[in-house]
Amino acid sequence: MLRLGFTGDVCLGGQLRELIALHGPEFPFTGAAPALRAVDLLVGNLECCLVRDSTGPEARRFMAVPAANADGLRAAGFHAMSLANNHMMDCGTDGLTATLARLGDLGIGAFGAGPDLPHAEQPLVLERGGRRVALLAASGFADTNAGHGRPGTAPLDRARLGERVRAARALADLVVVALHADLEFSSYPAPWRLRLSRWLVDQGAAIVVQHHPHVCQGVERYRNGLIAYSLGNFVLQVRGNAYLEAQAGTTDSIFWTVDVDFSQSPPGLSWDWLPMDIDAEHRPQPCPPERAALRRRELALRSSGLADGSLVRAQWSKRCRDEATASLAHVYYSARRGQWGRAWKTVRRLMRNAEERRWIRGLLTRGYV
Repeated sequence: MLRLGFTGDVCLGGQLRELIALHGPEFPFTGAAPALRAVDLLVGNLECCLVRDSTGPEARRFMAVPAANADGLRAAGFHAMSLANNHMMDCGTDGLTATLARLGDLGIGAFGAGPDLPHAEQPLVLERGGRRVALLAASGFADTNAGHGRPGTAPLDRARLGERVRAARALADLVVVALHADLEFSSYPAPWRLRLSRWLVDQGAAIVVQHHPHVCQGVERYRNGLIAYSLGNFVLQVRGNAYLEAQAGTTDSIFWTVDVDFSQSPPGLSWDWLPMDIDAEHRPQPCPPERAALRRRELALRSSGLADGSLVRAQWSKRCRDEATASLAHVYYSARRGQWGRAWKTVRRLMRNAEERRWIRGLLTRGYV
């Protein structure tokens, strides 16, 4: 039996920099550490850059984290980190290079980003208990994607991702795929993400785990695989962050564990979730019993809704309408203030970016696409 553990977004920036400087790098994980250390393989999504002085002027303060602060990742028990997300290139090529180097120094495997496309798409294969687990990741944010000779993240391209899963299945006993995509603050995944996740299981993935919505979504068993659609935030500044704090559910977190029984063919998979709340100091803490029971009921209801196509489409259609309203308001008020460059930049982003086109298609098809 092999136990795998998965967390949501880990970002050591913002106010956490000062708290780590005051209390030490292990501080963000103190409440969660006992649960994290009870698994054989612990995987998270690192949504910040571990920078050194060499990083250039592209560095954004919130996502630029002193490399020394990452000592807490090792102390907490992380074995691997997905880097396929929309913030991994916030500090430019230097930031990605420094992040990869620091994780390597800590003995933490990195996957989903690299100095070029082949490296970004390469699986990370780790051995536990005589079994090989292949980890691969993809990001749906084209602006950060790697290319031939260009550093960045692995792209969320369906055909390429399918090839990667099939190739990894030939290398390992178990394939895990991490995806970073979709609109934020949605209670349910978009229909296209449901279809993609299930298709990845058909290609040979045993576990598909996902991030980016910043809220917890459901978990489903599909054929021989398990899919967790969003684990929410984990270690990340929500309180005091106006963008996140204004949204319901952003302080909810899940620590998801999967037990793998290799005596069966295909391997038997069973799972559990530990509901957590992010406290005022941005640390995940296990919920007290009454709160945990309530959260489990909410998550079970959300998970059962994944099988209701009408519900998922209705939720996606509403979320697309909300996104359209917000985008049009941004263009309108920018133009009204005479900020034509800002308005045009938004219009160009809506036309050019694949992630924007996905919700536009959802809007036009009333949630079917």
